[in-house]
Amino acid sequence: MKRSTLVLGELQENCYLIESDEAAVVIDPGEFTPALADFAARTHSKEKCVLLTHRHFDHILGTAALKQAWQARIAISKEDAVGLFDPQASMAAYYGLSQTPCRADRLLSDGDNLQIGDLLFRIIATPGHTIGSVSYLCDDCLFSGDTLFQNSMGRYDFPTGDYGMLMDSLQKLAALNGNWNVLPGHGPASTLEIERKQNPYLQVNL
Repeated sequence: MKRSTLVLGELQENCYLIESDEAAVVIDPGEFTPALADFAARTHSKEKCVLLTHRHFDHILGTAALKQAWQARIAISKEDAVGLFDPQASMAAYYGLSQTPCRADRLLSDGDNLQIGDLLFRIIATPGHTIGSVSYLCDDCLFSGDTLFQNSMGRYDFPTGDYGMLMDSLQKLAALNGNWNVLPGHGPASTLEIERKQNPYLQVNL
């Protein structure tokens, strides 16, 4: 599995590009940029999917354009799917941003497995930043969206956010077996072992 990162928009959101022999996956296309268009053109013959960690505009605003250009399936949690077509739910409206609506092809729930070509993604519900935030496990990577950051955690003061749920989600991630490369929605990468030892928000009840 090959992966690379595009840092997109004013909020410096991490968009992940993943490619294998049979599959191409984009996680959280916050904008549709020339680099993203190039990736889509180069991988058009593979099985394709766009995975979204949550509903917020800085993670989804490129989704409609990418779907049109790439003919890819879109997957998001059933609780956060409203953000794809409602600018109030995505918070785009709060920032005066336009949003092209689109619909999800797959609604995800906790414990789902999503097979994309030769890549298998395991879905973990991690609500708290939003009600429908999810994290993805694939290969040796944990794509944690805006739930878990290097030595920090996501905000919970946005609509549908909840502190208690977020703390529960962080404990859920901390309890995963083994070590994982943590690839968050913003900021630098880490590992789960480092976060277990150093992240103060993962120390509760450990």
